[in-house]
Amino acid sequence: MRKFLIATLMVKLVFLLVLCPPLSVLAESGSGGGVAEECAGDPTKYALDANGDEVVDLSDVIWSLSWLFSGGQVPRVCLDTTDLEANLATAEGERDAAQIAQATAEAAQATAEAAQATVEAAQATVEAARATAEAAQATAEGERDAAEAAQVTAEGERDAAQIAQATAEAAQATAEAAQATAEAAQATAEGERDAALAALALAQAERDDALADLASCQDAPLLCGCTDSEALNYNPEATVDDGSCIDGKAIPGFTFVETNTEGYDEYTHDASGIRFVLLPGGEFEMGSPDEAGRDLDEGPVHTVSLSSFLIAKYEVTQAEYAAVMTGHATLSVTPSFFAGDDLPVEQVSLDDLKEPDGFLGRTGLSLPSEAQWEYACRAGSTGPFAGNGLLDDMGWFSENSEVRTHDVGTKQANDFGLHDMHGNVNEWCEDVYSEDFYASELAYGPDPLSTEGFVSRVIRGGYFLANGEDVRSANRESAFPNLRNFSVGFRPVRLPAPLP
Repeated sequence: MRKFLIATLMVKLVFLLVLCPPLSVLAESGSGGGVAEECAGDPTKYALDANGDEVVDLSDVIWSLSWLFSGGQVPRVCLDTTDLEANLATAEGERDAAQIAQATAEAAQATAEAAQATVEAAQATVEAARATAEAAQATAEGERDAAEAAQVTAEGERDAAQIAQATAEAAQATAEAAQATAEAAQATAEGERDAALAALALAQAERDDALADLASCQDAPLLCGCTDSEALNYNPEATVDDGSCIDGKAIPGFTFVETNTEGYDEYTHDASGIRFVLLPGGEFEMGSPDEAGRDLDEGPVHTVSLSSFLIAKYEVTQAEYAAVMTGHATLSVTPSFFAGDDLPVEQVSLDDLKEPDGFLGRTGLSLPSEAQWEYACRAGSTGPFAGNGLLDDMGWFSENSEVRTHDVGTKQANDFGLHDMHGNVNEWCEDVYSEDFYASELAYGPDPLSTEGFVSRVIRGGYFLANGEDVRSANRESAFPNLRNFSVGFRPVRLPAPLP
């Protein structure tokens, strides 16, 4: 629109430049040249000085154009319009030409803009084509890399297959060799089995002979004239009743002392000087049915049968331990936290006791099984505490110990004549601790012993800081075998002998 207005103004300017000077000259000639007669009635002439100022200018042109198109006249100066009409025609032609030129320029400009757009579109197309080409190139390179990777993978799989084949062949060869070895081992095992069966038959025959010999020693609690190991293993070469059985009470390695007030024979161990009580074999109900402080590992209650055995009347004292362990190269002779000859020895681990040159190795004694310990503690009782059933009379615990151990034998004995089975110090047992051992078949066998479970071992009896529930006859505790603590001591036994 702005271009059209400019073109229109240019046409008007040309019109004024072309027409106005001649008109002005004619007007001046007319006014001063005697061309003053009226032009009325002549349609080919018109008055140029339309406003009467005797000068033809732009205002006269405007009035003249009005007259030209309306047919009016101004009776002032008259001119011949022939040249004016020619000039007007020329101006109109030039106007038309200018309009055509303007249209042509606009068309050219539009064409140029379209061409520019086309160029830009072409450029965008080129860029798109170039991007497509680059993408195609990248795709081709990716496919080439993938192909190379696939080739490498295929080569790797081929190599792996070859290795697997070689491995399978080697495995087959190994399996064949193993089969041959197994066949040879089977043949050897069959030969060993036959030899073992023959040896078993011989051993059974020897055992039957030994049992016949043992039957002649029924009046003695243990074999007379035999070592403990010979008696335990039914040695047929053992001499039966060689005269050493004095009144049926002699036990090799022990010296008979007396029959206690509870009616059980007591002995002194020759090697250590420790006092023992001989307990008869028999059956008892092990575990607790339902009592205050009962734990799940105390059940089920089950019947246990035991062979006769000797058990120490007291917990081993510090003086007894020192007498046995004097001169040991590594273990302390006085390991206890509380010092006193008649106090129970403590801070002795199970590993210390079982060392080849430890207390048990030096004396030939052993630790009680858990079943032996509870049998000895109960002494025929079925409640939480043995003896008269009153814990304060039977043992040292948190309410009466004054936070320390006490001399052994200062509390009442149970019905076997054993002291301190409740409290003072815990006592090591031989069994490996197993929470559910009582539910296994092994717990019901004669002379049961737990040998499977975690590494911890059973300790029984409670100690001087334990509450009443933890020093009951049935209470079970455990400790690692390397534990050295002022709460743990021990009470040895002699290996059980066969029942008469």
